[in-house]
Amino acid sequence: MPYVSDFYIPSRNLIIEVCGPHHYMRKVENGEFVKTNKLNKRAVNKIEALERNGYNTVVIDVIEV
Repeated sequence: MPYVSDFYIPSRNLIIEVCGPHHYMRKVENGEFVKTNKLNKRAVNKIEALERNGYNTVVIDVIEV
């Protein structure tokens, strides 16, 4: 798998993904890009691939760290 993850806890087979602004879709409001709460396709594909390969995943917004 060609992915790099933020944290891995082997004893739980757990990957923690900390998602910053580039992980989210953006929309244009008043001529400016605004972050939405929806993950972009690349982030979704990564999480789905990790889960298909047997990893438990937790996604956390960078604001929560």
